[in-house]
Amino acid sequence: MQAALLELASNDGLPVEFALLDVNLGNETSHEVARQLKRSDIQFVFATGYGENAKMPEDLSGARFIGKPYDKDAISALFASATKSLNSD
Repeated sequence: MQAALLELASNDGLPVEFALLDVNLGNETSHEVARQLKRSDIQFVFATGYGENAKMPEDLSGARFIGKPYDKDAISALFASATKSLNSD
């Protein structure tokens, strides 16, 4: 998780417009990365085997989810939705 936060902070001039985050990272979660994305107004979606029943901190309770297992059609629809939203801003 620290590496992801450092990458977001450095950015190296490459724009991040969307992120797909796995909630459970073994002994960590991606909550801090999600918070940084939220502060930066970058869209993100959590991927989880817990579905919408995943326990989330209050500040992330409105986040979108995609349930595992997911297939290429679900991922394509997710990115299409994000792209449409980004283009409408």
